[in-house]
Amino acid sequence: MRCLSFGRIGRIWRVADGRQVAGRRRGGGGGMATELSLMRLASAMDNADYLLVDGVVFATEYLRAPDEATSVDDVVIEAKHGDAEIMFTRGEIDGAEDLGEGLYRLKSGEELRFLSSATLH
Repeated sequence: MRCLSFGRIGRIWRVADGRQVAGRRRGGGGGMATELSLMRLASAMDNADYLLVDGVVFATEYLRAPDEATSVDDVVIEAKHGDAEIMFTRGEIDGAEDLGEGLYRLKSGEELRFLSSATLH
């Protein structure tokens, strides 16, 4: 078996005869839809003053933890680095893989780490 891709329910595996079966990620998580994942993301976002995106530190300007009231097009993260501004929608954050310690890998492959002021000292 080999891993093909991440889906909303975990990894999709293809077995030798071509069938696909759903697998579970490390920690048993099923993507951002689980209550535990949302709580961990909300906690990481709540304490974040900065966002590390693929090696570049951005100052957070707006953070909203995704919940059942947010739609896929709602902006949940806005951050700034000099003149550069980035934003992420709920749709981009959904399905992110929790790598621990405030680090998340998005479906797009980008890695986000939520940092507090104390972390940067």
